[in-house]
Amino acid sequence: MQHTIRKTETELHETKGRLSNVEEKLMKSLELHQSNVDTIEYLEREVAILREPPYSFSCGSRTEKKQYISETITFTKLLYSSTNVEGAGLDISTGLFNAGHPGTYSATWALTASDDEGDHYVQIYL
Repeated sequence: MQHTIRKTETELHETKGRLSNVEEKLMKSLELHQSNVDTIEYLEREVAILREPPYSFSCGSRTEKKQYISETITFTKLLYSSTNVEGAGLDISTGLFNAGHPGTYSATWALTASDDEGDHYVQIYL
């Protein structure tokens, strides 16, 4: 009987050791799983930007005559605005464009100037 008890105690001790090893492996596996989940979520966000890249288009107009000397041009009318970036766009009252997302942007403009009879000159510096 004594032998059976010792054998059972030994088996119990070995089983506890194996269980401890399994628990360790399980914890490492759970940590790895969470790390993989975090990586997948990050990659999904990055791919979403590729699927729907950020954009911002604005078109402002100023039809009234005004002389600007080293000033930011303001606008009287917002002709067009389309964006999928929160906070992006053209503020016509300040003339400032906020891209809302880092990147390379292009600005274009068109203007007219007239030199009527009696006018001295037209100067345009951009």
